[in-house]
Amino acid sequence: MMTFRASRLRIADVGLSLHLDGVRLDRRPGHYAPFFADAPAQDIRLRVAEGDPSPRVSAPAFEMPGHWRLHRENGRRVFELWDLLLMRPSRVAEMNDDLSEGAVTLGPEGRVDRRGHTACERPGRRTLATILDPLLRILLIDHVGRRDGLMLHAAAFEVGGVGLVFAGKSGAGKSTLSRLFADHCPGATVIGDEHTVLRRQGGSWTVYGTPWPGMGFAVAPGGVPLGRVYLIHHDRQNRAYPQPASENFAELLAQTFLPRWNGEAMDATLSRLGDLAQDQTRKLGFVNTPEVVEYILQEAQALTPAHGVRHPSPVHGRGGM
Repeated sequence: MMTFRASRLRIADVGLSLHLDGVRLDRRPGHYAPFFADAPAQDIRLRVAEGDPSPRVSAPAFEMPGHWRLHRENGRRVFELWDLLLMRPSRVAEMNDDLSEGAVTLGPEGRVDRRGHTACERPGRRTLATILDPLLRILLIDHVGRRDGLMLHAAAFEVGGVGLVFAGKSGAGKSTLSRLFADHCPGATVIGDEHTVLRRQGGSWTVYGTPWPGMGFAVAPGGVPLGRVYLIHHDRQNRAYPQPASENFAELLAQTFLPRWNGEAMDATLSRLGDLAQDQTRKLGFVNTPEVVEYILQEAQALTPAHGVRHPSPVHGRGGM
């Protein structure tokens, strides 16, 4: 007898309904655990079944080489999701045009056997990550991009009831700041250190976490008012300072997960980035010592009188990282 299960997730205030038809789900939810929801999901609905994904013969409308391809077929959007071990599609998602509903077919997965050889097999149980990644990231970027938000390659913390976001290229210090806040600011919650969503609703920005962490492996749903976005870099002193909005925009653009496959979402995202670059963004140079936590708390308090950070007491005396 085929099994049937339904799961509901809420990520960045976007509801997902996942219907598993004949798919056995691993009981370990991984980083998706904080995002399970009781309320009915109305935004994205996916039905998932085992099968043999049919390869597409049409030229892709968009692709991330070696990762995924998007095809347009008869008013539908079809995603081919590649298995990096097999170097071929192992999942196919056939979605309606606005990406709100679709069917996902799961094929065999690649694995490395004891001899170090690549093998192909159909697992007895599927994890949420192997079902949804990176498909759900694509759908979320598209969904918020067309409406009121964007996704940044950034770390985010909730401190005193507001969100502080730290964006920068790899090596700029996102994971370092995450560790420093975790160790030296007991009142802070790490929302995420890799994929952070910002949504502008009613004229103000809100910060959300996602189930896709970086090296810090910490995630939380978030949903807190934005205090400040900092464009970070290592420095010889702790200093936050303004720079022209055009420079903020260029740096934010480099750290934004852009919906390049959707012109409408792309235009709206770029416009939103322009707003974010003008009124919510600062540069931040910092030194890798606990003192930067105190500095950021004081700086954020001074720069955000409307959403002032309720100043928690940092913990001193643990030494540098």
